[in-house]
Amino acid sequence: MPNNATIFPKSEVIAYLFQLIVNYNLSTAKHSCRVAKLAVGFAVRLGLSFQIIQLMPAAALLHDIGKII
Repeated sequence: MPNNATIFPKSEVIAYLFQLIVNYNLSTAKHSCRVAKLAVGFAVRLGLSFQIIQLMPAAALLHDIGKII
């Protein structure tokens, strides 16, 4: 039996969770988008690796997921 990572690629899970935030509160979702842009900008300015920079948008978009759980 395949594990959940095979059934649900990470990008789909992130998109689903972010949609929960959008449905819960659009203002929170917009805030998360602004945080994502800032996080990537800071990561680039700090000279972080490309692999870390790639993680920033997902982490930023989901940083307020606790508000709806």
